[in-house]
Amino acid sequence: MWYGKLLGGSLGMALGPLGAAAGAAIGHMFIDSKDKVEPDPKAVPMDPQERRQILFDNTFALAAEIAAGDGSVSQDEIDCLRLYMAVALSMGEDSRRQAGVVFNQQRQTPRSFTAMMNELAEAWRHDRKQRVKVMELFVSLALCDGPLSARQDRQLRALFTAFRLPLSQWDKIASRALPPFAAEAEILGCPPEASLEEMRSAWREICKSCHPDRLGHVSDEERLAATDKLQRATEAYRRLPQ
Repeated sequence: MWYGKLLGGSLGMALGPLGAAAGAAIGHMFIDSKDKVEPDPKAVPMDPQERRQILFDNTFALAAEIAAGDGSVSQDEIDCLRLYMAVALSMGEDSRRQAGVVFNQQRQTPRSFTAMMNELAEAWRHDRKQRVKVMELFVSLALCDGPLSARQDRQLRALFTAFRLPLSQWDKIASRALPPFAAEAEILGCPPEASLEEMRSAWREICKSCHPDRLGHVSDEERLAATDKLQRATEAYRRLPQ
């Protein structure tokens, strides 16, 4: 699968040292995936045209969700999507334009990420080759404009599981691309690349705003939410190097 090498290399050039490591991992993941169709007695009987439509619509709608998983859709992500469609999929201009329509529709009127993921995984349960192709696009999009966000990490882990691909492969990529305390940063309301001092400062602000003496006259539900937020923030804070 030559496009694994091609897109892996593209990511490496775009991201520098981090991208080179992550890009290599992506290339090896898809090169080593053995380009084959696996028979599956549990494959869902489906009209071929309906199956292809699910592949097209759900792939590009999910791509929109992953591209926006770090807060916004960047030009790098748009360029990556165009590269994948033109080079890896050899899509014609009309098909690329329609994919763009699906992508933009998902941004404007979103469908459920989980529902689309499960529908796509089930429709192509019988064909590992297609699942791997789609996964390559998702991983490339998530990595092409910088470190992963914690949300993108969760999205891709869920997709690897739904697509029945080895999660160990994703762990290998994510360990090179995700900032070490991205999950803690998200809980503390910070961007994934936030410094330790910024995260500590965010925790102190949460402690102030969620302190019982600061809450005043609030409902029991609001008080419970503040207590839970403070507990989660404190647990994240304790995981940071002191």
